[in-house]
Amino acid sequence: MIRQTVLIIAILLALPFAARAQEDSLVAGYRADLTELREEAASTPALGIVRGQLSRAFIESDIVFSRRYLDNWSQLLQDRWAQHDTFFSTQIQTLNTWDVALTEGRVTRAEAEAALAPAMEQVAVIAGHIPDWLEDDIARMTERGLWTDLAQEIGCCDALYYHALSEADAVWGVALSPDPSAIAALQIIPAVPTPDSPDATTADMAFAWLASRAEGLVADGAASPARRRALLIEARLLEELFGLPGDVQLERSLTTLATREGFAAQPVAPLIRMAALTEPGPLRDLLLGHAAARLDSRADHLRAGAEAEGRAFDRMVTADATPTRQMAASSSGNIAASPMIPPSAMPTPAPLPEAAQNSDAEAADLVDEALAALLQAGSGAGDIGLFVSIADMAERADALIGSGTSLGLVETLLPEAN
Repeated sequence: MIRQTVLIIAILLALPFAARAQEDSLVAGYRADLTELREEAASTPALGIVRGQLSRAFIESDIVFSRRYLDNWSQLLQDRWAQHDTFFSTQIQTLNTWDVALTEGRVTRAEAEAALAPAMEQVAVIAGHIPDWLEDDIARMTERGLWTDLAQEIGCCDALYYHALSEADAVWGVALSPDPSAIAALQIIPAVPTPDSPDATTADMAFAWLASRAEGLVADGAASPARRRALLIEARLLEELFGLPGDVQLERSLTTLATREGFAAQPVAPLIRMAALTEPGPLRDLLLGHAAARLDSRADHLRAGAEAEGRAFDRMVTADATPTRQMAASSSGNIAASPMIPPSAMPTPAPLPEAAQNSDAEAADLVDEALAALLQAGSGAGDIGLFVSIADMAERADALIGSGTSLGLVETLLPEAN
């Protein structure tokens, strides 16, 4: 009898420890998963490794002059990539607060698992995109190097020299990733609930912060195509993670709008006008090759028509994404394939109004006509009048393609606005 009593007491004493072991196992498991995702996707590499990657890209693209900037540009890349690592630090810190709450009995294991399991799936989605973002960052810097080298070859200080430098500055306008600082600030693991907690989800907070930055760009007059595109890509990421808030209806998908902001960031007409002022030869051919690639990307986008709405970034073109000097002899565009958005995750936008459909159709005709004329102009000495006509067509097409009120759309994603 005494032995049985001792055994029962021992079992009762062991129960809290067994429960605590289960809680430890839950948080420890999630912490291990986060650590693994962090190491695979966003561990901050040594500066020498970043420099080596960029150096190889420069060698493959025959970049010479811009190699003098390898140290500085590698540091810029490392700073960008460190923001992704900060994202994981934020999630781990929040996870630690759940560990404390479990220890103190403020939440149950079931409550913790219900909150953390879906959040971990969302963290894994972001981790899956990061390698593509890093690869595209290398492509952006490589393109910057190509344009900087071209400016050096042209020599200071005529209009073409300054245009090459402006193209070098514009390369981030077609980046595939959101602003890294936005990712660093993104809280996916929810905070431990308290009686005083605001009734807001992580999705509410993420969309609210996105909308506030869109408002800020409008207020500051700093809404360049590159910045609008970064916000739209971020909005698309949030849509993938959480869905759109409320009853938001999209006339055009966020992917389509981001693509069009990329077109606005890298217009065609200035390249053709520069070519018109350039003597026949490799330099003019290079400018026309870039112009043809950008027109091709617009033709692909418009040719897809209604099917482009709801597509993944597998046809999202960043013209000249990884250009080489051999592009001078080619008019084919560089299509940057990215697994960022699975087609099954894309909502179907509302049917386009007839006016928008007509605008796209007119833009497609102009792009096709400009491409055909560009082939004619590129085959001979080239008539300045023909170049001017092509540039005008490209400019009109870009005006028709323009994304319009994309920032206004982002502002409507504010949860309380719905």
